Order: sequence, then structure tokens, then C-alpha cells
Amino acid sequence: MISPINLSSIYFYSKNSDANHLFEKCNCRVIDSICVSNIGRCEAVHVSPDSKKVAYASFDMNKIVVFDIDAGKNGVVVERCHFLGLHLESPHDFTWIDNDSIAVANRDGPAVIFSISSERAKVVVEMSNTNSVTSFRRGRLTRLVFCRTNNSLDYCDIDNEWELISKGSLCRTSLFKVPDGVAISPSGSFLAVTSALSNEIFLCDPDGEFQPIKIGSSERPHGVCFLSDDLILSTGGGDPFLYCWGVDGSFKFKFKALSKEQYALRGSDIEGGIKGICFCPSLQLLFLTCPNAPFLMYDAKPLLK
Repeated sequence: MISPINLSSIYFYSKNSDANHLFEKCNCRVIDSICVSNIGRCEAVHVSPDSKKVAYASFDMNKIVVFDIDAGKNGVVVERCHFLGLHLESPHDFTWIDNDSIAVANRDGPAVIFSISSERAKVVVEMSNTNSVTSFRRGRLTRLVFCRTNNSLDYCDIDNEWELISKGSLCRTSLFKVPDGVAISPSGSFLAVTSALSNEIFLCDPDGEFQPIKIGSSERPHGVCFLSDDLILSTGGGDPFLYCWGVDGSFKFKFKALSKEQYALRGSDIEGGIKGICFCPSLQLLFLTCPNAPFLMYDAKPLLK
């Protein structure tokens, strides 16, 4: 049984006045003591490769909110906040390319990459109606894989200067009914894709060499991540649970990730559950988000035994 992190041990400190204002306004829709209601509809959460930053996609603010974090014995301390917003139009998901760069999937705009330190932004490819994105290295290039609302998986390859080298389609299939989440396995062998309207989770080939394989189903699956090359966690966007699957299609377990009070505040029966999910191996934490509780953290060590 996994346990939520003691929220009293999570502190917020920021020299950024906008961030302080964000925290001051958190009493409008508070479930957690640290729920930041001004972030609004929060669709995705991801931790940087070096585990020193955690970022959230705010669909309502049209921003990616990035926090510098320090995870120690006393909890997770947030020291600074960055707001990335240039060229963002309904950001639904994003992926860390490296410790400073984030690629964003916009529902209503092109794919954009940001540098946090320099605040540089660049439109990479005119690929609108994207739900989710993940990234991985292919030799000297970075491949970005996008889920799109037209039921396809598309990709683009970029170099270290963010120049577009190639693009195309990995898979377009009637099996997908609004693919909402995508994640790459640690070894790069598989893509996991959630299909929101068909309530299914699939495994796909990063090179598009085999047809998607169904491995499980849940209520309105949204976010997805790998615990290992063999284990996948998916969120139930329409329920309060997380689900664990083997890549062989075996169901492992599910657990309730939202309290009764949190789930009761959902805006609709199909959009009230956990949306984003991220597993951080070095911290052994699960980072989750839903509309009524943007900051949810769980101790993942029991899942790794």
C-alpha cells in the first residue's frame, strides 16, 4: 500500500512575486494545504532528468509552471518558480528534453520548445491538436512523439539546436479513440499510449514497426508512465484510481489515489480523476495532479519491492 507524502513536510519558498501571489490565492479551492487553485486545470506533471525541477502544465493559464525543488530528509522544498508561456495555446502535455529544455504539446497551437534559463522559445513544428508528447534520444537526434486527436501517433526528429530534421507518422489507427497520454519505457523499447474514449491502454513500437497491442482498460485513462521496463502505471481520468499493468498485458493492481473529498469536487464524471502522472526513480516518488489537487505526491517505494 503506498502512502501520500506528509504535506506538512512540503514547504514553499519563492523569490518570485508571481509565485508568492499564486500561493497566497490558494484558499479559493483548497483540498491540500498546498493546493494552488490559480493553476486551474492542470493536465500534466513531469520531473526533470536531474530531479531538481518539477513542472506542471496549466491548461487554463496557458503556461508551464516550473518549480526548483530540493528533496531532502525533511521533505520537498520549492525554492523558485518559473512561468513559461510564449506561444502556448491550451498546453496539454510536455516533455523534458534535457534539464533546461521543455517541449510542449499544445491543443490549439504548434509544438514549442522552451529553454528555462534563457527564456528562449522556438516553434519546432506546426503540429496542432496534440494531446501528449514524450521524447527520447536516437543517436545524435531527439525524437518527439505526439498523440493527436485525429487518432494518430506522429513524430519529429530535432538536432541539438532544435532544428527540425524529419517528421512523419508512426501510427494511425482506428484502435485509438483520442489518444490522451504517451510515455517511453526506460530502455526505449516501448511506447505506452492511453486511449481516452475507448478506455484502453496500448503498447506501441517507437519505430512504428508493429501495430498497437492492447494491454488493459480503465475509466477514461489519461496519464501514463513506466515504473520499469516491465511495469506501467496509468491514471483513471474518470475515477480516483491508479492502475498498474505488465507489458505482457497482465493486470497487477490498482489503488485509490484521491480522497473521497477530493474526488467529490470533480467538475464532471468523466474529468474528475487523476490527470497527470510522473514517476521519479531517483526520489522514488510519484507526482500526480488533478483539477482539485495540483500537487499530489506518493511514496513509490512499496511499488518497487
